[in-house]
Amino acid sequence: MPEKKDQNIGQQQTITQTITADYAFAPVIAGGNLYFGSSSQDCVVCLDAKTGEKKWVFFAEGAVRFAPAYEQGKLYFGADDGRVYCLDAATGKLVWKFEAAPEERMVIANGKMASQWPVRTGVAVEKGKVFFSAGLFPATGGVYLYAVDAKTGALVWKKGILTPAQGYILAAEDLLFVPSGRSSPVEYRQADGTPLAAKSDMRRSGGSTFVGMFGDMVVYGPSEFGIFHFRTDKEGEEKGLDRIMHGQITGLDGWRVAKRGDMAYFLSDKQVMAINAEDFAKALKDSGANFATRVKDRTIRAKSGVQQGGDAQVMKEIEPATKWKAAVKGARSLLVAGDTAVVGGEGEVKGFDAVSGSEKFVFPVDGVAWEMAASGGNLYVSTSSGRIYCFGQDAKAAGDIKESADAVYAGGDEAKFRALAEWAVKKAGRKKGFCVIAGVGDGRLAYEIAKASEMKVLCVEKNPEVAAKAQEKLVRAGVYGQVVVHVRADGKLPYVSHFANLVLSESSLADGKTGFAADAVYSMVQPYGGVMAFGGDEGALQKEFPMVEKWAKEQVGGLAVSFAERGALKGAGEWTHMFANAQNTANSGDWIIGGSDYLVQWFGDPSPIESTGWHYLGMGPLYKDGVLVNIKAFSAEAVDAYNGTSLWHHSVPESTRLNPGR
Repeated sequence: MPEKKDQNIGQQQTITQTITADYAFAPVIAGGNLYFGSSSQDCVVCLDAKTGEKKWVFFAEGAVRFAPAYEQGKLYFGADDGRVYCLDAATGKLVWKFEAAPEERMVIANGKMASQWPVRTGVAVEKGKVFFSAGLFPATGGVYLYAVDAKTGALVWKKGILTPAQGYILAAEDLLFVPSGRSSPVEYRQADGTPLAAKSDMRRSGGSTFVGMFGDMVVYGPSEFGIFHFRTDKEGEEKGLDRIMHGQITGLDGWRVAKRGDMAYFLSDKQVMAINAEDFAKALKDSGANFATRVKDRTIRAKSGVQQGGDAQVMKEIEPATKWKAAVKGARSLLVAGDTAVVGGEGEVKGFDAVSGSEKFVFPVDGVAWEMAASGGNLYVSTSSGRIYCFGQDAKAAGDIKESADAVYAGGDEAKFRALAEWAVKKAGRKKGFCVIAGVGDGRLAYEIAKASEMKVLCVEKNPEVAAKAQEKLVRAGVYGQVVVHVRADGKLPYVSHFANLVLSESSLADGKTGFAADAVYSMVQPYGGVMAFGGDEGALQKEFPMVEKWAKEQVGGLAVSFAERGALKGAGEWTHMFANAQNTANSGDWIIGGSDYLVQWFGDPSPIESTGWHYLGMGPLYKDGVLVNIKAFSAEAVDAYNGTSLWHHSVPESTRLNPGR
């Protein structure tokens, strides 16, 4: 999280987080409803905008990290499962879905199961087409930009692109401005996806997950140096050139800009300003035209062509045109609705008269107000705590609307399944990691694993009706998100190998079968202690799983369970010292690695908190028996090498080592 960056050292303390699109649910208001995507429960939710009553939920098979797009009664969104969906906005019924991933391959992304080609952009709907991108790794599997027909989901065009696409796509001027995370946005033609620049410099001016328009300027940011960029065409230059590459650039220290009538509103961490829009635009364009000169005389701080400080001269020039300014706390979001400018920040939301700047209201909120929307006289605020607030002059105080968990699995075989879950977690030797339920049954075993541990539980089921019933129960039980259900009607298990610490099957307790091929199930089991446990006779399982050396059988809570533990990965090496071993051979002894084609196993967590940064060359990680030990600035952390789960983290004060290999 951005507020923890001071736990790093060196330059890492100064950087601003650029990937900020998923710190809170982003609400969209249309037709009297509020819609938002959930990365915690892999779904899109529709609420009554006045009452907060839930109308419907649609589940994907991956995190939904961006606000859906509403257009003519339809709702469009992408998910980490590598798909884009179109729903009927009134009912939540599926109209069509598009497979954006070039193949089915599920990896672990940010602690959750996802396609190697997640849709990490918002979808832009323009002129009957839906635009989006899938993939994050240009050199490993590729990144693809798409246009599909808004009515049918039929492919219009597909282009491989050179940069990772992360953020809300802007469709304007017959172009697509696609954010690239740390690097600046890239421009493509809506007609066919052709890039306006022949080559993309991966770093360029720095970027973020946000891109928009301010008059005729493209705006984006903040960059990792906290710069909110303004780009415009060069005076006299041919129109149609990539303005991000060829246009004039400048930037200010800040987060957001808004324009309403002849007024502009600019937001930084601690201040919101109302400025005459024409004067503001002129000062920015003058700065862009004289950027090189201002860098040279140090009015603008830049290094290697990357702006690292705002233009102080612009701030001086706009002072006479500034109508008002007001202090805010940890500001992150800005909107102007009616006669009110609203700022969302740390623990509060402030409203100001848009003309005079007089304070109209202050609402306390839990967390940081990252996302806001306004409609029908109501203000909707979404914060990092996972709460969505509705404030309105005519609204009646409704208090908190909380979802309660139902006791859907109480009674019956509750004691048996609880005993089995506790036994299985103990056999696995850990409470963190990943558990697979191959054959979900009614979800009872998955529920008990979730209650007995902190494991992420992936349920895979061939029968869609069985999967839907189990999913509905798990949602009502209050564990969906920690537990997810995937439908695998074709029986394939396209998941990354070796990720599961525990593989169970509720359906096998009834008929001794998982319903999936043995080699596919076994491939998910982690070496160095991963456990499989199924119902059925150990002799039959030995025939079904010939790759397993030995099965054993136990009675657990009145259930007959056969289980096996996977041993070490043959041919695998280790790296237990800075130069591999005590002999400093710099050779791991691994006989498996070879060639140059590697696939993504997991990415995201563990977080970079307490990082030494890329210029300080801290101690590298160590590895043994499936565990990666991360040596951080002031601590050490053990990570599951196969799925990225943090196993433990210990503070080691004054232990920082920099440039140890020199």
